[in-house]
Amino acid sequence: MTPSPVLIHSGKQNAEGFLETDKRRSEQSRSRGEPNIGSESEEGLAVEAGLQRWLAVARNAGRNPETRAHGFASDLARAEEIEAEECVLVAVAAEWSAGRFFDEHTAGTPDFTKGSEHYVVRYRAGEKNRVLKATIPGKFGRYEYTPTIYLNSLRLLNEFVPALDTRIHGIRVAADSRPSIVSSMQYIKGKHPHPKQIETYLFRLGWEHFDDRSETLDFRHKQSGQIIRDAHPRNWVYQASTESMVPIDISIEEH
Repeated sequence: MTPSPVLIHSGKQNAEGFLETDKRRSEQSRSRGEPNIGSESEEGLAVEAGLQRWLAVARNAGRNPETRAHGFASDLARAEEIEAEECVLVAVAAEWSAGRFFDEHTAGTPDFTKGSEHYVVRYRAGEKNRVLKATIPGKFGRYEYTPTIYLNSLRLLNEFVPALDTRIHGIRVAADSRPSIVSSMQYIKGKHPHPKQIETYLFRLGWEHFDDRSETLDFRHKQSGQIIRDAHPRNWVYQASTESMVPIDISIEEH
């Protein structure tokens, strides 16, 4: 999401091709009679409730979901968990479907864009503008994240900025049978800040530069050990009228 107003993502591109390619999936889902959870999907769950629902689902499927990004014995163990949790998402998609919610808010809108991690669209919810975010099918934010770690990152971001009002709407399965997690957040209008503004803001809050060869601009909190990933300017909004600095698309990891 033009420099002002900001709509969350970098590397935007016209997504009409995606919508056209994926249209068949929506029609097929409706023909199969997949349940529409209606107002629940439209309103979504508060991010904490959404995470807890997912943890219950994963455990019921025999998984032991890990919320910490560094909680795996090896890269292979991480890859196997991503694949296993992805299968769980597909299995429960009909019961926690955000397919219709996604289709209704993306069909025919020029505001629909694709970033490196999400499909994004701004939509109207009552008197407010919100932003729908659907993970790229088969990828949950950062390439190394499981669905569990991704949802926990959304929770931590919402704790950092409660005004985002992040909500989890459910699961959408694309035409290639890969799942997406669909969420939404409050639309924040403003301009992208300068990197120095971000650094000054985070330093003041007790964060420091962190480098573990992740190839993104990262910070670690000196006390909690939490890690902010991808803190580049396009993932922030600066509101000059209130002098507020708002992160809108960073990832936050537990220690």
